[in-house]
Amino acid sequence: MNLLLQFVRLCRFALLASIVLQPGRSLAQTPSPTATSEPVREWVTFTAERVAKSCPEPCRRHAVIFVHGIFGSKETWLNTQTSQYFPALLEGDPRMEDIDIYRADYENYMLQAGPSIQDVLESFTRGMIKIHERKYKTTQFVAHSLGGVVVRRYLLHVKLRYGHKTLSLYRQAILLGTPLDGSYFASIAQIASSNQLLRVIKPVNENDFLEMLNASIDDLSKKHHQTFCPSLDFYAGFEKKATFLDKIVSPESAARSIECSVSLSPGKECIRGFDKTHSALAKPDDKKDLVYLWVSSLVRDCADGKSCSAQGIVPGCGEMESFTRGSPSKW
Repeated sequence: MNLLLQFVRLCRFALLASIVLQPGRSLAQTPSPTATSEPVREWVTFTAERVAKSCPEPCRRHAVIFVHGIFGSKETWLNTQTSQYFPALLEGDPRMEDIDIYRADYENYMLQAGPSIQDVLESFTRGMIKIHERKYKTTQFVAHSLGGVVVRRYLLHVKLRYGHKTLSLYRQAILLGTPLDGSYFASIAQIASSNQLLRVIKPVNENDFLEMLNASIDDLSKKHHQTFCPSLDFYAGFEKKATFLDKIVSPESAARSIECSVSLSPGKECIRGFDKTHSALAKPDDKKDLVYLWVSSLVRDCADGKSCSAQGIVPGCGEMESFTRGSPSKW
């Protein structure tokens, strides 16, 4: 009976690996168990894909940061069939000359527990300090799957630690297949994987972390729009093509509580489905790919003040009209 159980688990693991492991990443790359005994280290690495050498204050450039999902890596953004790399597509776009491009990679493994979500979030926050200190005109995120949860939690940290005025440096997050209400796939994957991060994207009805984060982000978004500050907008792209295990993230989970703060033209909707699988959402074929056209248009429009507020951080930002009086009061 034990042999049969082990065989079933091995089959499930092989199935999981074939679906979620990114090209160029193999089980052989998982560090040995002795690595877990190393001193505390940074779990997130930031790579400057294209960054101007200097940007005098006030910096008139913009920043876009790519954040991959669980079991992901740099290869998350690489389309192996067309050899197109998402950040490079953006870098080579003549419309994006005033935009600095970064990529954030966090370590996570199939066989080992790896870092906890708190480890990732703390390391991500420390890594963002240098980017934050450049004081870009706008900072935007393009995140795939779990990466969107990491970004949302970071933005909540910015508000709680520094307030609405600092949060206003961040203008939008484009989420590609982010399970805002969790994914059944995480529950299945836990059978074969010890990765601690899977707990973060389990279905929301059994996931206190995601439930609390969603409630906090909903509250933050409403209050931020009432504090005379530039808007912080979220956009959701979801998969319409299923694997043989169905869609990894349902449209309902990907689009949870996403609302447009401004009226957008066709093709620039704040919620949009694409005829792609979950992993393919992060791998545009080329510059004519609908995902690339959607993301690049939103990035450019935000930088130009069309899809997110064009105003700078005004003196009144961080104040809020009193619920009981008509005069502003510190929030």
